[in-house]
Amino acid sequence: MASKATQTSVGDTGSSTQLVAANPDRVGLLITNTSTAILYLLLGAGTASATTAHSWRCAASGGQVDLSNLSGRCWKGAVQGIWASDAGGEANITELE
Repeated sequence: MASKATQTSVGDTGSSTQLVAANPDRVGLLITNTSTAILYLLLGAGTASATTAHSWRCAASGGQVDLSNLSGRCWKGAVQGIWASDAGGEANITELE
């Protein structure tokens, strides 16, 4: 059960950027894309790419990805992101511990 929620935001960019660092205490992670561009997410370290290196595609204008229950467990590693373009908007992130 979570006892702490932390909200952060990362502005959209056409370059790969870390959205959230690894956290062994994480029990929940929700990412909402407010940009008008698609957000491509890469789980783990590395460089996210819209064409070849991404784990998830998050729809533009309100798309959400819940990484709290991947195979019955929350993703505790880092998450990288890259948008299809720098269109204005951000990733709103809620991390639960």
